[in-house]
Amino acid sequence: MPRNAPIAPRTRAKLETELPRSAAFLAAGDAAYFAGLSRYGEAWRLYGEFASSCLYLDIETNGGWGDEERLTVVGVRDGEGYTAYIADENLEELPDRVAQAKILVTFNGAQFDVPVLRRLFRRCRMPRAHIDLRFAGQKAGLRGGLKRIEEELGLERLKAIRGLDGWDAVRLWNEYQRGSQDALQQLIAYNRADVENLQPLMEWTYQTLRRARGHGSSTAGRARHAAV
Repeated sequence: MPRNAPIAPRTRAKLETELPRSAAFLAAGDAAYFAGLSRYGEAWRLYGEFASSCLYLDIETNGGWGDEERLTVVGVRDGEGYTAYIADENLEELPDRVAQAKILVTFNGAQFDVPVLRRLFRRCRMPRAHIDLRFAGQKAGLRGGLKRIEEELGLERLKAIRGLDGWDAVRLWNEYQRGSQDALQQLIAYNRADVENLQPLMEWTYQTLRRARGHGSSTAGRARHAAV
C-alpha cells in the first residue's frame, strides 16, 4: 500500500494488519474467512479465486400443500456435475455433497433456499460464504427474476420446460405423487435449468462488476481483488 495514499491513519492501520492476514487465508484456500463480505454485498469477489469450489444450489418444495411444507427436489452442481436429490429417494445424501463446498451460489437463496433448508433439513449445514446472485446481479444492473434475467443474457431453456415457474414445480411434484414418472422427470429438468444457468450468470456478474471497478477480465490479480 503506497505510503502517500490519502487514507486516514486509523484506516491505514487496519489495512496494514488486515491485508497480510487476508492474503494468508486466501493462499490457504479458506473461503470461510471472507464470509463477512456478504454483509456488504461484496461476496461476488470470491468467485475469481474460488470458482472451482462453488456449489450452485436451487430447491423445490411442495408449497405447503397438504399437511406440511416439504422439500421435494434439491438440485446442486459443482465440479462433479448436476445431481438432483429427491425426497424419499436420496435427499439424505445431500449434506455430504454440501459439506464439500467452500462457497454457496444461489439466486434469492438468502431469502428462500437457505432459510427453508435450515428449517426443514437441519442436518444440511451450508457453507459460510454465500453469493446470492439476485443481489449481486442487481449491482451489475440486472433486474427481475431468474427467468427474465436468463432471457436478457440469452440463456436458453429446453422447450419442454420453457415458461414453467415455481407453482408448476409444485404441480409436477403432486402429479408425481399420483404416479407420474414423466412429471418427476420434467420437474428435475426444470430444477436442473435453474441450477445450471447460475454458473454463466455468476461469470457474467463477476466480470461485469470487475470491469465497473476498473479491473480487467483476466485472472491476474484476482487474489488481491478478493481480499480488498
